[in-house]
Amino acid sequence: MNLKETLGSPTIHPVLFYSAKLGLIYFFFLFLTTFFPINGFLGLFLFGFKVILLLLLAFSILSLGSSFRVGLPNPGEEVQLRSYFMFSFSRHPIYTLLFIMILISLKDYYHDLKIILLAIYTISLHHQIVLKEEEYLQKTLGEDYENYKTKVKRYGFF
Repeated sequence: MNLKETLGSPTIHPVLFYSAKLGLIYFFFLFLTTFFPINGFLGLFLFGFKVILLLLLAFSILSLGSSFRVGLPNPGEEVQLRSYFMFSFSRHPIYTLLFIMILISLKDYYHDLKIILLAIYTISLHHQIVLKEEEYLQKTLGEDYENYKTKVKRYGFF
C-alpha cells in the first residue's frame, strides 16, 4: 500500500481534518517523550501502561491491514466490517487509544493552557470525524453495521 492509497477522503473540512491529524501526531510524540524518568513504583506502573497502550495501538492498526486509511476509503474500494480483536471492545479502538494517550500526556502539561486547548481541539474534531465515519459505514454496510453498533460501544467502555 502506498501513501496515496493510505490517504483517503477527509470526513470534515480538509483544513480541520488535517490540522486534527497534526494534533494527534503532536500528542503521540508528546506521549513518547514522557516515558522517562521512571521514579518508584508509580513510574514503573505508568511506563508499563504506556508500553501496553503502544502495543494495543500497533495491533489495532495492523489488524486493519490494507484497509487502514486516514479518512474515508477512496471511491470504488471495498469496505469490510472489522469486529474482532480490539474492534470487539470498541468501534474505534485506534482513536480510543490515542485519546487515552492525549490525556496521559496532559499530566505533565496540565498548567499549559495552549496544550490543554490543543487537546480539546484535537479530541473534539476527531469525535466529529468519528461521527462522519460512522455515518459512512452505516450507509455502506447497512444492517451489519447497525447490529455491530448495538453490541460494541463507540469508544470502548463509554
